[in-house]
Amino acid sequence: MSTRTVTTVVQVTRPDGTTFVSEETLQQAAAHYPSRRGYHCKPLVTHVDATGTTPVSSGLSHQDRDLLLHAQLAVLLEKVRAAVAAHRAGEPDPLVHLIDHLDKLGLLPPADVPPDQLLGQARECAALVGQIADRMLVQALTAGGEAS
Repeated sequence: MSTRTVTTVVQVTRPDGTTFVSEETLQQAAAHYPSRRGYHCKPLVTHVDATGTTPVSSGLSHQDRDLLLHAQLAVLLEKVRAAVAAHRAGEPDPLVHLIDHLDKLGLLPPADVPPDQLLGQARECAALVGQIADRMLVQALTAGGEAS
């Protein structure tokens, strides 16, 4: 039986207008970054249980969606880095950082899926990322008048 876990990714706007993302409840973010000091907090996404991510995306701009994607990637990257640091420190279960995060998102692979299958999917995704990056480079060069 799953324990109900609710975590919110919150965009915090500083008094100078710059923004950053914090993974905590809106109430926690508002307590840490009070509006009386010029901060503004808004929820971007809420993770509930192990059923996946329920985005609060109906009113999000493209910029907010990009910010959300970067925030989710940053959280995942920090979990990966924590797992590597735990491995280097000799902790008995260094993958716990990743396993807990993937479990909260409902993204743990089925027990019967071999690692090679997942790595094959990762290679396909990496190839797609490469194609998109190439296309973006060509568009940037064409828009800048540097390509023939």
